[in-house]
Amino acid sequence: MTLVQTSGNRGFSYVEVLISIVLIVMTLIPAMNALVPAIQGTTVHEEVVTEHYRLRAKFEEILAQPYDDLFNEAIALWDPTVPSALYSDPVATQNRRLVYLARIDADNADADDDPFTGTENDLLWIRVSIDGNFRALESVVSPYD
Repeated sequence: MTLVQTSGNRGFSYVEVLISIVLIVMTLIPAMNALVPAIQGTTVHEEVVTEHYRLRAKFEEILAQPYDDLFNEAIALWDPTVPSALYSDPVATQNRRLVYLARIDADNADADDDPFTGTENDLLWIRVSIDGNFRALESVVSPYD
């Protein structure tokens, strides 16, 4: 059996190829535009992760200090809104990490509902934040940890 060609057309014409290319490009443009927020989100996520690990490193550095040293610094500062010059990064540092230390009133013994007016010697509030940024790590520690 032999095949007989009934038409003289073979393959696609130049116009058909051009039209198909134009259609493919028109459908790819919105698809590529949809990827832009994902690429921008990757950059933001990278910055967040970098800041988190910088905070975590400073936090671990503080937790490695003797409790008595931290406690004495908290007493010297007396104000939980003032960063410790001893444990914070130097002033000229870019993205400076600030360390806050305060004694904490866990049992609210003075009944004023202020957690920073306590006189307990075995609880200390520690906060590490990046200057000018809302990201921070904080915890309550005791000499028994």
